[in-house]
Amino acid sequence: MYKVFVNNQSIHFVKTINIHLFDSEDIEFYQFQSKKALLAVIADFIDKKLTQRLYIYCPVNLTEVFSFFKAQYIEIKAGGGLVCNAEDKYLFIFRRGKWDLPKGKMEKGESIKTTAIREIEEETGMDNLTVIKKLPDTFHIYIEKNKNIIKHCYWFLMKTDSKKILKPQIKEDITKAVWLKKEEIIDTISNTYSSISHLVCSYLKIVN
Repeated sequence: MYKVFVNNQSIHFVKTINIHLFDSEDIEFYQFQSKKALLAVIADFIDKKLTQRLYIYCPVNLTEVFSFFKAQYIEIKAGGGLVCNAEDKYLFIFRRGKWDLPKGKMEKGESIKTTAIREIEEETGMDNLTVIKKLPDTFHIYIEKNKNIIKHCYWFLMKTDSKKILKPQIKEDITKAVWLKKEEIIDTISNTYSSISHLVCSYLKIVN
């Protein structure tokens, strides 16, 4: 399955569909028939905003269909992390009125893991980061300077035993960098982006 976020909406490319989803009023379904029709359905979903989720059913060639969709956009690759410290708290930043995880664009010649570590260090001042494992990628689409963009963010679970004082990167509009307990994350998750909420809630098993 591939999941793409569009502000508060999401597009799901799937091989199978849970029949219980048909009972929901905020979901649209489309069985892939042609590339032209696919783009028309997605454009209609985004423009009209009548439902929250669109399921694209692709029983065969799922990867090929998603690759075609992705090719309609300029892809920007980014890396970031969910960082845990020795007190079992997680690192969050507050930027432009929303809670977020530290992340940023991959620079030329970097591996995506190096990007994620560098961005966390730059945006929060934290160091001594160790990658534990890969987390699911996220995708979201938006328009920037009249260009259609798809941001592909690679996420990593990391740990640190550093006691360094956090220092938010003000020049990137980050006003806070804080450690949050799981129960504090539950209280703040409503004020974050859908892709971040999905990633964090899935890993920490938070019911949102």
